[in-house]
Amino acid sequence: MAHFSWNNHEDKGKYHLANWQVVVQKREMGGMGIPNLQHFNMCLLASWVSRYYLNDNVLWRKIVDFKHKTDKTNLFCCPEIGASPFWKGVLWACKAAQMGYLWRIGNGRQIRFWEDHWFGNTSLAVQYWPLYVIVNEKGKTIADCWDGVELKFSFRRTVSTQMMQMWEEILGLASSIHFTEDQDSVILEFNTNGIYSVQSLYVVISFRGVQQIHTPVVWSLLIPPRVQVFLWLLCNNRILTRDN
Repeated sequence: MAHFSWNNHEDKGKYHLANWQVVVQKREMGGMGIPNLQHFNMCLLASWVSRYYLNDNVLWRKIVDFKHKTDKTNLFCCPEIGASPFWKGVLWACKAAQMGYLWRIGNGRQIRFWEDHWFGNTSLAVQYWPLYVIVNEKGKTIADCWDGVELKFSFRRTVSTQMMQMWEEILGLASSIHFTEDQDSVILEFNTNGIYSVQSLYVVISFRGVQQIHTPVVWSLLIPPRVQVFLWLLCNNRILTRDN
């Protein structure tokens, strides 16, 4: 159903009913609600992130830590060199799941100061990109760079007045950090309860634009399904005709 083409020999392959990315979106988002198996596979693999951080002392996690060095520094920056095909798939899914995870600071030994998301809507590397570009100590954990008094960073060149204001904001942010004896932990922002679910990540990955207003109404009409599909194609300007 993804790509139906015009069958005339002279126009074959030039006309398509609908783009696959539109078809697999939820009906509330203007799509047809057909599951995307590739996205589902990614979300299932990403569930290992939640399993990993919810199981501290199980044997399989100790094996993973030893083999893949996930404790240096955390799972989201685990190296892919020498990894099995399955684990490479997990790391591939981690890149998609990472945007939804927020770190809670414990001892600060697993959270990278710049690269991980622990304050605001995204990582400090994104929020303060001009400073991150010139900082020398990339990939350092919060515990390594903050001793409670000063931030241990150096820069490749002098900074401008605007960048100095950014640095002062970061100093103010660092002063609010309070370490505990607990380990750092992650919570999922896509769910109100902070617990991972395949469906929650799937919805985020599959959303690819502004929600349409008129298209979802088509699916609530009490008409035959074939008419609903026709109206949906009409709303998306994908009727197989030369005229609109």
